[in-house]
Amino acid sequence: MRYDFVFVPPRDEDEETMRRRVREGIEKYLRVAMTPEIRPVDVSVMTAVEGKTPPTKSESEAAVGGFVSAGFSAQELAFKLPEGVAPTRQAFEEELRKAMDKLEFRDAMAAAQLTAVTAFNSSMEEFRRALEDGLHRPILDETGLSGVYDFKIQGDPRSTAEFLGMLRDQLGLVLTPTRRSIEIAVVRPVE
Repeated sequence: MRYDFVFVPPRDEDEETMRRRVREGIEKYLRVAMTPEIRPVDVSVMTAVEGKTPPTKSESEAAVGGFVSAGFSAQELAFKLPEGVAPTRQAFEEELRKAMDKLEFRDAMAAAQLTAVTAFNSSMEEFRRALEDGLHRPILDETGLSGVYDFKIQGDPRSTAEFLGMLRDQLGLVLTPTRRSIEIAVVRPVE
């Protein structure tokens, strides 16, 4: 099943406290225990080609705020409202939720190709997370780059492989698949 969670802290809290509170809420609601464990998993290691990465933004340029978006090419999944159902936003959202629960939807999303990531005023951590979400696998940042950057691929890649080639050629960032032992969250039911 899929769940949506919304967390509104009662006051400003640091990120670590918010993550802890969200984890505790999920554990309580779903009656599970989440524990960190070190396990070997398939990852991609991101490295930088010396002299080819985008220039670091100045402090005044970086203060403007950032934006990150990812694009995918995927098989189109069509759904229509049942006969006699009024075409309201709520009706479409309900049908979309039903479609997302189907195996065909999960298969299409698993086969979706990451074909774009654009980031303005982005840290390497923000860019790494966008790539990680798009590739559905952990990405370890070993670029050694700090600061704030603009990342934009010029062109129209048709597949993840083409996109990763353009990422290397245009931005000097290389993703190498490998296996590493990393910390992951393991979820177990509570009895």
